[in-house]
Parts: sequence; C-alpha cells; structure tokens
Amino acid sequence: MEYIALAVGILLTLACGGGLWVLLHNPRKEPASIPLEILSKLWLSEEQGETNQIKDLLSKAIGKTLSKPPEATVDKPPEKTEPDSEEPQKPTRFNVPEWKHSETKAFYEEFIAPCEGVIGQKALKTIVEILRLLDQEGSCPSVVSDESWSDEEANIYSALEKVSLRDHSFNTARNMLEILRREYSDFEMVIGKGLIAALGHDLGKIPRLRRAFYSTGDHPINSAMVVSNLAKDLPYREELVKAVRSHHETTNDLFTLLLKEADRRAREEEIAESKLLCTSETQEESEPAEPPRSSEAENNESAPPDPTDLSWLDLDDLLSRIEPYINRYVDRSGNILDETPPTGEIWWAFSMKDGLVYVMPSLISRIVGQIAREKGLSPFAYSLARDKEFQRKVEKAVASRLIEKGYIPDLIHEGYSGARFVVSFSGKKKDMVGFYLPVRAEAFGIGVGKLEARKEGVLMGIQKVRPRWS
Repeated sequence: MEYIALAVGILLTLACGGGLWVLLHNPRKEPASIPLEILSKLWLSEEQGETNQIKDLLSKAIGKTLSKPPEATVDKPPEKTEPDSEEPQKPTRFNVPEWKHSETKAFYEEFIAPCEGVIGQKALKTIVEILRLLDQEGSCPSVVSDESWSDEEANIYSALEKVSLRDHSFNTARNMLEILRREYSDFEMVIGKGLIAALGHDLGKIPRLRRAFYSTGDHPINSAMVVSNLAKDLPYREELVKAVRSHHETTNDLFTLLLKEADRRAREEEIAESKLLCTSETQEESEPAEPPRSSEAENNESAPPDPTDLSWLDLDDLLSRIEPYINRYVDRSGNILDETPPTGEIWWAFSMKDGLVYVMPSLISRIVGQIAREKGLSPFAYSLARDKEFQRKVEKAVASRLIEKGYIPDLIHEGYSGARFVVSFSGKKKDMVGFYLPVRAEAFGIGVGKLEARKEGVLMGIQKVRPRWS
C-alpha cells in the first residue's frame, strides 16, 4: 500500500508540474467579443465577403481556421445569377391606356401623372377607369334635358349643353385640387379621393349608364352607384359615395361641401366662358364692330354672381309674394292648396297671435329666384336653384336686410337666416322642431286677425312657439 500511495503522489506531482509549465509557456488569449446577431450571419448570410470576415474573427478567438458547417439537408432552389450592374426592380403597375381624346391625355399628364407616387395603386386604378369612361363616353352634354329647367333658364341650359361631360368633369377636378390644397395641410393624402369624387360626380349622366340604372332625372344617385362599383376596393368608398350622391343636397359633411364648391366653380367658369364666346360671335357678325370694352367691364360681366348683392331686390315685392303662403298648405311642388289635405300637411309659413309670422328660409330663396328670373338675372337664378350654399348666403342676406328694416325680433342674431323653434300643439300631437325666420306681421301689410282666420287643420292646433335654446 505504501508503494501505491507513493506512485499516486508522484503522478499528481508530475501532472501539476506539467500544467504549470503549459500555463507559463502558453499564456491564455483574451476572447474576442462577437455579438450573437453577427455570429448568426455565419450561416444565414448570403454575402461571401461578410461570411469570411466573421470567420476571421472567430479564428482569432479560438486559434484555428474555421470551415463552414455542413449544408442542411433541406433542398434549396438554385441561386439566380444576375449581372452586378442591374438596377433595383421597380414595382409593377397597370399600363395607362391610349387615350382617344387629346384633352384626356393632357389632363392625365398634367394632373395625374405627377401624383402617381402619392395617390396609391388602388386609387390610381379607379381614376384611370373613370377617365376611360369619360374618354370613351363623355362627349355627351354635361346637362340632361329632363332636369327641371324653367323657360327663363333656357339660355343657361343651351350654354351648358355645349359643354361636354368630359370637359365639365375635368373642370371640376381642377377646381377640386385647388380647394383641397387650401383646406388640407396633408394635401397629398386626399388627392386620390378628391380626384375620384370630382371626376365621377356626374357619371350618371352618361346615356348608357342612365339606362342601365333605370333612372332619367336623378343623376347623383346613378353617379354614386357607378362610383361605388369602381371604388369597391378603397377604404374611403363610403365617403365617396356619400359625397357624389349628395352633391346637390344640403349637407354638413366637409368633403361633400368641397365637392359642391368645386362643381359650382366649374359651372360658373363655363357660364362665363360661354357668355364671352357669345359676345365675341355677335361682335364678329355685326357691322360696324363696337368699340373695345374695358377690362374692368369684361371682368364684371364674367364674374360669378354675388349672393350677398341684392341691390336689385325690392323687399316690399318679396314680402307681398310671401304673404299668400302664410297659414296655407302646399303640395310637394310648392303649389298652394285650396283645401286642407287629409294627411301629410306641408306649410312654409304660419302666424301666431303675438304678431309674429314664422317663415321657412327656403320659401324666401324660392321667391327670390322667381324675381331674379323675371329680371333676367339667369346666372343668379341658376346658382340659387342648383347650389345650396349659394342659397344659404342669399337667405342670410335677405334676413340682414329685414333686420335693418326692423322687421325681425331679437330672436335672430346678425349673420343668420333663422333659428330653430319648438312648435307645440294641442292634444296628443308631439312637439315639432323647425327652422324659421320670425318676421313681424306688419311687414306683410295685413292684420294678424286676418292671418289667423286662414288657419285650418293642424295649423289651428298650434299653441306655442319657443326658441329651442330657451
């Protein structure tokens, strides 16, 4: 046992001595610090230069040359060989068609092509589809003969009939872009939506599409159906449909109001241009030619009508035309009825025993339009009949003049065309809220007693009228 213990001791001594000798003659190298994300590229990177660089770092760390680990058993597709000089591949997009009409091509190149990068592929595709429709079928008139034109507006209709749907759509789109630049700080984000709405707002006037949707007069609904179908992949599809469908209606929706403004501007430009052309043709045919007109006179004639300029309106004439409607029922066309209807009573003005007559502003603008046509102010009458915002401004202007005359009580603030009032009835009939302009009965030149004697049916049951905010 003594010999065995001695042998073990000798072996341990030699082992320790050998280890010490190795440590003294082979000092330990500092390990290289290599992040794991770089280390992983040894197997994942496809760049040979990067792989060799990582191998060199690892070789310095462990003191020998590394070889790439064996290939995985999963089959890989053969690598493509591409020339080093090849440029990055651009995203593919549909081809813009060859346009039939030069004005379509010019519009695309001026207004669409510069914005292709911000419009988005889906919106761009929709715009091109609308342009294709206008290019191929937009030579029809921009107005349709079955719209409600009066005899006095025949000259306006005849002028707009010469403007093609394609040209009117382009005019509206140009104005829409200008309006969007004014209203939006992030203008680029709404270019696509604005162009689709403006270019598509009257597509329902294309004869083929009018027949397809079984409608002859209500072109906004037809247009909205066409736009809805073309824009089905767009996230703002409902906004587009709402704006197109309502572009001839009263609305508080901002985008719809912008489309209405663009449409109105386009029409005013077209009417002004038509007047200048007619004047030019008349001068060429007549001998001798009239002296050249001043630029100021031309600008005044071609300028759009001002809804606040009612210097031509006789207030007494207006009030005398409103008076027959007080406490009378009308049909849906606005005709005064001789008898009380059994159901669905409609009235535009009613009186109260306190000496106030409550008039709907829409009746005021309706009669103003009639007077304008009688005076030959066709552009004013046209704008009043077609543009709700123009109508609201006219109603406010009339209210301001009535306030100056002292015909309006303090219930209405300056700059407003009326206010909301709660109308209470006797019996179980629920209260009704309406928008009215209260006018003193003396303004109509008739006593309150005579006005009250006209009441029949539901109008006799009105007990009280109060401002909604009271």
